[in-house]
Order: sequence, then C-alpha cells, then structure tokens
Amino acid sequence: VWGGLAGALPPLIGWTAITGSIAALPVVLVLLVFVWTPAHFWPLAINCRRDYAKACIPMLPCTHGIDRTRKEVLNYAILTWIVSMIPAFLTGDWIYGGIAWLSGAWFVGMALRLKALPEGQEMDQYARSMFAYSISYLFLLYTALILGKLLLG
Repeated sequence: VWGGLAGALPPLIGWTAITGSIAALPVVLVLLVFVWTPAHFWPLAINCRRDYAKACIPMLPCTHGIDRTRKEVLNYAILTWIVSMIPAFLTGDWIYGGIAWLSGAWFVGMALRLKALPEGQEMDQYARSMFAYSISYLFLLYTALILGKLLLG
C-alpha cells in the first residue's frame, strides 16, 4: 500500500513544476490516487490470487484471505469516495462534485457487491470487472476536474 505513494505523486510534482508552489488541490489529488490504489488493485489480486500463490507473491488475498481482502476493498472504496469529494469543496465545482458523487457511489456499490458474493467463479469475474471499472473511475474523476474548469472557469 505504501509503495503506492510514489505512483500518486505526479499531480503534485506537475503542479509544483508549473507553479513553483504547493497547493491544497494537488495534495488532495495525491491522496485520492493513494487511497484509490488498494481499491483498484486488490480486486485484480482477488481474481489472480491462485497465480500469486503459485509464484509465492505475498498479495493480500494470499496472506490474509479473500474475506479480509474484500473488507479492505470496501474500506478503501469508501475512503476514495470521501476523498474524491474534497476537490468539489475546494473549488466549488458542482460539475465535478456531481460526477464524483455518482461515480464514487457506483464504486462503493461494486465493492459492496464484491463483498457479498460467495467465493467462486462469479466472484472472480466480478472482481475483474471492478478492477476494470476502477481504471475508468479515476480517469472520469480527472476528466471531470478538467471539464468543470473549462465550463465554470
């Protein structure tokens, strides 16, 4: 999880390189990517857990089990949803806020369903679908920030 911090830093690095300063919004975007990463990656780890186990790679589903992993996916999905709303309050951007709220609710709903499914092929396929959605989800949030800025100034 902590290794994800390096992958989350580009918004702050870019902002600082362009403006020469640090501001709240890029720090929040770093936090957003950081908390999104586990909810993004662990569904894929659930889907690929047998391969990780064979390769002796200590991924959460292998070290702590499916139920614990699904619980953590839900926790991080909720945290991601909460953090995703902060830019709306910082900028007053209701376009971003609406998109973030709806797409985050969907992400949390997917995590709830993943947690509720019995272990098996359907759960594995759904975990893979959640992973795929999570990629689109983060892209959608960043696109909504740009859209809000373009339309609202």
